[in-house]
Amino acid sequence: MNISFIIIGKNTSKTLDTCITSLQDAVLNTPIVSEYEIIYVDSKSTDDSVKIAKKYDIELVKIINGYTTASLGRYLGKKYAKYNNFVFIDSDMYLDINWLNNSLEYYEKYGAIIGERHEKLYKNDIVFQEIPYFYGIEKVEIATNIGGFLMIKKEIIEDINYSPIIKNEEEKDFYSKFLDKNKIYKIPEKAYIHNNRNLSASRIKDYLHPFSKNGYILSLYNSIKSHYFLNYITLQKNYVLSMFVSILFYTFLLTGYYIGLVSILLIVLNGKKRIKGSLMTALFFPYKLIMTLVMINKKYSCKYIYKKETICLDI
Repeated sequence: MNISFIIIGKNTSKTLDTCITSLQDAVLNTPIVSEYEIIYVDSKSTDDSVKIAKKYDIELVKIINGYTTASLGRYLGKKYAKYNNFVFIDSDMYLDINWLNNSLEYYEKYGAIIGERHEKLYKNDIVFQEIPYFYGIEKVEIATNIGGFLMIKKEIIEDINYSPIIKNEEEKDFYSKFLDKNKIYKIPEKAYIHNNRNLSASRIKDYLHPFSKNGYILSLYNSIKSHYFLNYITLQKNYVLSMFVSILFYTFLLTGYYIGLVSILLIVLNGKKRIKGSLMTALFFPYKLIMTLVMINKKYSCKYIYKKETICLDI
């Protein structure tokens, strides 16, 4: 087996070193990998991330100017990956040393897999909580929620890639592009440790920002334009319901039609754990829709360096 490991990161000097060595250790721990490469895509880091990456014999894609997203990082990583098997991983993750050995049977059968996540929550660089089995995977099942980690055969995604413009929900948008042909499976094997330092007491500022928290709308637009709408509906049921709730609610406010009160019931039906997120999505949907229409009519680009060549990319 040959593998292209694709790491994305921005200002993750605290974890990048160990992320890279965890990949190398996992390869050394298994006889199944004959060749491998590590590609690190850096999104305009201002810390020592690039300096750390240069210590190793790995490929470096350095975004130096313009628009950046995690999705763009994965897009560029896939663009330059040369092997037949991909492992997408974020720079704040450490691959489990036994992942390649333990996942092989599942990978050969399914071709696209994720595994169990060990979550470490930090405050002021100190771990205050650990969740060893974050996903609670007990058996092999089709995954509907995927994060930054994914192991997948090149043949499945040969002609598709991540959507660089999308800032959030980019993983589900990517998955939607091939869901009707191939599924991603979650397997009961430990895959990685996630060092979560990105905690916030309130996400209200993300909703207020004009071009944040709109990935589900951009993905909807892409799905209609590129003909994967039904896949989008399958993976984004919660957002679809929240959009419908929003339409009913604002119809009630503007017209007084009491049918709009059904929106409250629909939010409850979306699941108790999702009430807060569903409510915020529904309330901000008109604003996010308008800002998304503005966004898709603007031009975005970035400039990056790969193998000493500076390249401009229109997004």
